[in-house]
Amino acid sequence: MDTGNDYRILVIEDAIKRLSEIFRLKKFKFQFKHYREAHDLLEQSTHVLQSVKYCYLEPDAIVNLPEFQEFLQKTQKIEYMIMEEMKAASYKPDNPKDLLVIKEVEYVLSIFRDFTRRIQLIPEAGNAVDTFSVEVTRVDKHPGFDKLYICRTTDTKKIWNIVTNIADIKKDAKYPVVHLPPTMFEDVVSEAMFVSDQPILDEPGTLLTLTGPILNNVNSQVYVLLKK
Repeated sequence: MDTGNDYRILVIEDAIKRLSEIFRLKKFKFQFKHYREAHDLLEQSTHVLQSVKYCYLEPDAIVNLPEFQEFLQKTQKIEYMIMEEMKAASYKPDNPKDLLVIKEVEYVLSIFRDFTRRIQLIPEAGNAVDTFSVEVTRVDKHPGFDKLYICRTTDTKKIWNIVTNIADIKKDAKYPVVHLPPTMFEDVVSEAMFVSDQPILDEPGTLLTLTGPILNNVNSQVYVLLKK
């Protein structure tokens, strides 16, 4: 497998850069005592990942590499540090800018956390991120944009707020969405993106196997993500 150009690994590298910037600028608004330690672990993870990136092995062999397991261990430790400090501080963002930081961290940690599953999928760009079903529970017009809508959705475990320009998103219907880095539209943070305007039957929270137009759409979003 051409691991050197594999989108799953390229998206991991992008996620590392995003988290590194948060650590470097100390963007957390709660007292995070482990900036240096977490940043050092992230740097070590970057070096370890290079051994995975240029191994050119097949997926079954990759997940058994000591370097692959070391990468998972280091990123799991980073996640534990962040979540424990947030929990200890009972932290909840009280403004859109701080919420954007937390949602970006959630995105990054999800990319790290699910690396083992993703690397064993077919090497499509769209398989570098999660695409899943959500149910729409509310739709409102964005107060600052005539052609944007704020959709409150759920995967049964988590609420996802999504800003979209799809005018006919229907309440109580289920749609495929892709988890991408968050974007802010004025004071509203969008955590994901609808990848079809057509309702689907899959139950909320179902990870989707990508095919047809949805695959093409998610592939395109990953290409855009890596060009930024």
